[in-house]
Amino acid sequence: MKLTNYYITLVLSLVLLSACNSSKNEVAPDYNFMKVYDNADVGINYYPVDALETSDGSIVVLSALNDIQNTNFPTIHLMKTNSAGVLDWETQIDASYVSPVPGLMLAIDQVRFVCMDDNSFRTKIVSINLSNGELSELGATNESYPLAAHYNSENQSTVILSYDAIGTNSVITGLNAGFGQQFSVSTPTNKDFSYDIFQHLKKQRTPFPFFINSFDNSGLYYAVNGFSNYTLSLMMLSHNSGQITGRVNGFQEQGGISATVNKSANQFAIATSKFNVGNVAMGIDATIDVNNTQNVSQLSTVGFAELKAESPVQVIKTTLSNKDMIIYAATTKTNQVALFFFNSESNELIHTRYIGHTNPMEIAAFFKTQDEGLAIIGKTWVAGRYQRIIIHKLAYEQIGF
Repeated sequence: MKLTNYYITLVLSLVLLSACNSSKNEVAPDYNFMKVYDNADVGINYYPVDALETSDGSIVVLSALNDIQNTNFPTIHLMKTNSAGVLDWETQIDASYVSPVPGLMLAIDQVRFVCMDDNSFRTKIVSINLSNGELSELGATNESYPLAAHYNSENQSTVILSYDAIGTNSVITGLNAGFGQQFSVSTPTNKDFSYDIFQHLKKQRTPFPFFINSFDNSGLYYAVNGFSNYTLSLMMLSHNSGQITGRVNGFQEQGGISATVNKSANQFAIATSKFNVGNVAMGIDATIDVNNTQNVSQLSTVGFAELKAESPVQVIKTTLSNKDMIIYAATTKTNQVALFFFNSESNELIHTRYIGHTNPMEIAAFFKTQDEGLAIIGKTWVAGRYQRIIIHKLAYEQIGF
């Protein structure tokens, strides 16, 4: 089913600091906007899982769709906008491809993602034609139920987290540039998480924060958030050995680390939460030994009571105003998007920025744009009922410090 090109545009009129001059008040619309992409078909619900910016400033959004084609799992929707948020194209993918995972990958001159075959439940790796949204299958693995993916540009490797429902194991697979297997690590969950995983894949529960990222610590490591030994664990895996060297255990399937970015060596900025209860907490400078086992309760964090406990959290490491910064994005209890700006060196919270209030939002992706702004992509609800894609783009001049 082809979506209409109709979208609702809500232009944010944001008040600048009084010290700003008139030239700074004149922010071009492609630098600062909020847009909700609607569809006349009220039976469709969108579940954005990731987004990225391409070399020309376009934004590609990868989403799952609710079951409208009698598939076993949600089908796939892709859309691409220009830098001003105007829709270039959108497409619903062939129903044999289902359940796209977080980890939309910009790989050399391709945009890739990982999904699942609806019949065999095996993992598929595909690329997107940015001109029209058509797909090309690049590779496949024998692992079932993929949950997250990551691409490391330095060695052109792809790492995929999946779930073995028969053996009740989490499986971490590393592929080289030609999609040949470099390593495969299986870690027992010691509990059958199949029901929880299937609910997650079918978009019938608050999503688990499955993710993969990479960092250097006297060698390349991957931080993989998945189930292991009864609990949601952040597992540290060495690229050289292909083995799990350390981990941070959470609270069974009820909570744990929900976002992380490496600052240097064993220092990480993290977010933690117990899903649906308690507070989202942030640890701007948590020490995680990549060669040891820890519990999330041992890490120093501060709770943020204004955030929804079930809110996904995104955290990035970037530079603004010539300062190294850690920025968190999450949804508040009043349905605003909260951005928390920390000085990466001093760990001081130097600014908080709240965006919107009329459209509740669940965040799927957050990144700094090429024009020095910030982009937040996720899902919202039109008329309180119809689940749609939303993009906020915040110009640097509108950040407020």
